[in-house]
Amino acid sequence: MKGFDGQFILRWLLERGHEPSVIPQGSKLMCVDFSPLSIKLIDSFNFLPMALSQFPKTFGITELAKGYFPHLFNTAENQDYIGPLPDASYYSPDTMSVTARENFFAWYEERKKDPFDFQKEMLMYCRSDVDILRRCCLEFRKQFMDTAQVDPFRYITIAAACMACFRSQHIPANLIAMMPSNGYINTTNFSRDSIRWLEWVAHQESITICHALNGAGEVKVGGISVDGFCQSTRTIYQFHGCFFHGCLQCFNPDVVNPVTSYTMKLLNDKIRENTEKLQRQWFTVVEMWEHDFKAEKKNNADLKSFLSTLEICDRLNPRDAFFGGRTNAVKLYHEGPSKYIDFTSLYPYCNKYSRYPVGHSEVLIPAVGETDIEGYFGIVKCRVLPPKGLLHPVLPYRCKDKLMFPLCRTCSETLQQTPCNHTPEQRSLTGTWVSEELKVAVEKGYVILKQEALVIKMEVQIQQASLDTKPHLKTKTVSAPDAASLKDAGDNESVLAKKINDSHLQMLQKVQIIQRLKSKLDMKVDENKLTEKAILNLRELIDQKDERLKELAFEKYQLKIKLIYGDVEKEHDAQLFETHKK
Repeated sequence: MKGFDGQFILRWLLERGHEPSVIPQGSKLMCVDFSPLSIKLIDSFNFLPMALSQFPKTFGITELAKGYFPHLFNTAENQDYIGPLPDASYYSPDTMSVTARENFFAWYEERKKDPFDFQKEMLMYCRSDVDILRRCCLEFRKQFMDTAQVDPFRYITIAAACMACFRSQHIPANLIAMMPSNGYINTTNFSRDSIRWLEWVAHQESITICHALNGAGEVKVGGISVDGFCQSTRTIYQFHGCFFHGCLQCFNPDVVNPVTSYTMKLLNDKIRENTEKLQRQWFTVVEMWEHDFKAEKKNNADLKSFLSTLEICDRLNPRDAFFGGRTNAVKLYHEGPSKYIDFTSLYPYCNKYSRYPVGHSEVLIPAVGETDIEGYFGIVKCRVLPPKGLLHPVLPYRCKDKLMFPLCRTCSETLQQTPCNHTPEQRSLTGTWVSEELKVAVEKGYVILKQEALVIKMEVQIQQASLDTKPHLKTKTVSAPDAASLKDAGDNESVLAKKINDSHLQMLQKVQIIQRLKSKLDMKVDENKLTEKAILNLRELIDQKDERLKELAFEKYQLKIKLIYGDVEKEHDAQLFETHKK
């Protein structure tokens, strides 16, 4: 539905003046909801990602089987064709799998002398497809509800249905935190010079100053966001940009700031007012104006030397710790016998045995020179020095729009193919990684040079129920040796040991493939669903004459025309807009 049929249905509704609710995914339609008739159209492929021909076998409906139809024969001149069976090439046998191709030719040899009525055969083929889809979807719904106690077709995708099952049956209350849309790091604007000055002060006085690029970002004191704060000394550090804070040495007091629309004197008065307010709360306030810091950078040799080695990194973003999988070939050619080994899925293993974060995160500021992360579990932004000669590097690194596993940053940036001769500074990598990755990296010889920020999270194991189902569903029949091996496995798995009995073995012999499919999808989609973007674009269907279009044009939105339905000459010409706040 989403990739083809839905477009015609939507056009038909729009041409008759109806405005259904639409959930698109690019040019595809995930859902078309027409509330006046209580009709919602969704795609079965979002729940069962398989060919329709596999449905009867999957659900054990043996009396159904998808037939064959000569799609390439479906042309205008053949609509009224009555005669011998069309040539086999019209059935596209070269696009079939080996087994399907053999089955097709066996069927074709039996039927090639039968008469063929195009209109009659097309009607029978379409009715058969609809019947297979209807009956198998109902069976899927029944088995899903029996297993998960959730109606999957109340949702649009299998991911949403599995998440509903997970939330209603497997997750305790107050376990998953509602993370702030901008993360746990304060996103207040800052200047690079303010960070340079604060790092210089922290270096000189050997203290830790929380600022925009470490910890949770800029601290608010008495409702005022301050540039830097040292908790141990109760000292507030304020860096005043001359243009935005109204420096009276650089600007005339009556000059109106073109950005804020206030005079420089009013901006300066606001700074003085905030400073006095902070001092009344018994804080020490240290101030630095931009022009004074620029002069100090020119005249202070120690400051120049410090800034030449200072690396200013962006704020810690937890999503930067997401990387794709490693797919490189270790050896391009090897002569000898080949073997194929299939392991139990890694996703379910991690979901059962690995630790997962729960609750809200705590953002920590590492002490000056602290590099030990052994006692932490979370996300770390740091600079590391990889070892030399490691065959399989541990830490991933994004460079040149590619995911790499380099041992030298400069070599990866320049795509150097010759032996590396770079300095440790040139080889070091700066990135965001999970603490567990870093611990393995340290074991393999990586050295953490500097930590920028550390996010600590609580730990818990989840999805035990979903994983317990999958090993039981690995095969449809169980022989005596299989039962023995399962009991052996039960000795090591307390959860399995409780379930291995005679009645359970009988259940194993009758289990349906769909339960295993649901179990595997359940574990994978829950993890993906929990890591979705929090801020998504809004889509609306808008008529060209609609006042809503004018409203959006005057609001702070970016408009992108995604699809246009109808012709400009027609009365109802709707456009699907994507809106996003600027």
